[in-house]
Amino acid sequence: MIFKEESFTLKGHEILLRSAREEDAQILIDGLKEVCGETEYLLAYPDEIALTVEDEIGFIRKNNEAEKMGLLLAFVDGDYAGNTSVRVPGRRKFGHRGDIGIAIKLKYTEIGLGTEMLKRLLDKMREAGFDQAELDVFAANSRARHVYEKLGFREVGRIPNAIKTDDGMYSDEIHMVCPLNNAEYWDLYDADRKLTGYRHKRGDKFGEGQYYVCCEIWVMNSEGKLLTTKRHPDKKAGNQWEFGGGGTLAGETTSQSAVRELAEETGIQAAESELKLLGTYANKNYFQDIFLLKRDADLKDIRLQPEETVDVKWSGDADIQKMIESGEFVYSVGKRYNLFKDKLEALK
Repeated sequence: MIFKEESFTLKGHEILLRSAREEDAQILIDGLKEVCGETEYLLAYPDEIALTVEDEIGFIRKNNEAEKMGLLLAFVDGDYAGNTSVRVPGRRKFGHRGDIGIAIKLKYTEIGLGTEMLKRLLDKMREAGFDQAELDVFAANSRARHVYEKLGFREVGRIPNAIKTDDGMYSDEIHMVCPLNNAEYWDLYDADRKLTGYRHKRGDKFGEGQYYVCCEIWVMNSEGKLLTTKRHPDKKAGNQWEFGGGGTLAGETTSQSAVRELAEETGIQAAESELKLLGTYANKNYFQDIFLLKRDADLKDIRLQPEETVDVKWSGDADIQKMIESGEFVYSVGKRYNLFKDKLEALK
């Protein structure tokens, strides 16, 4: 994987980013020893670095020749500053995943160099067909974690006490993942709503006995009216009214997805503890949990999600029934409303 050579200015410094060359072997070894001596947040101590120039040349060649390996070097004002790299962690079944490493000299960590390097690496990974980028970080390295989160990484797990430094201090190791395509992935369940351990990419066909979970959120004000939004005309059932909701992403609970969808579609911020489960609607390939949130939101404060919704209003039961009868309400949403609306009476 070869990176396009690029020069730019960053906080008053002249930056050069490029792929590694065989003549860089010694500076890479020396740079790694220097960085390992500056921070506890890398996986080795300087005296553990036993690479030879021949080893490093072989590593550089392998990265430059491989389709899914890459080594990007950074120079600041002519001085070698560090590198970031990606490799595939195994066989074909793991070929969609890229394992990232990064090491930067301490004096260059305050200028945003790591962010710029990782942006280029993630873009190159997308071009190469990776579905996701992964990395491991010490839990104590809060500054690095902040950079990764800003670039789209999120924590998916951790190993307690994975690291023990020479001074006897322990640290958890956090595994972080950044999706590189725009696909949504859902956890798959069986007919008893038990996790199968597999995931489904939105848009793909479901197999026999495969289910996902999703949510719907009914926001009710003190007058007993429900917040209804109008679908974007380019969507399926466009220009029809409905309640908010959507698919629950892999790793989420339906209540977590309800909070997220509500914020994305309307700008309303809510806590999971404020949601009440009205019931679950089961269909051919999904279980849909229907939640109620009591909130007197002002319509002028509603922030509609571009390309998703185009209008919003408060609707009482008579209004909703009229829209259902006239075909202005999404059919499946209206069906669920009439199944569960009686549960609202006790909550008004």
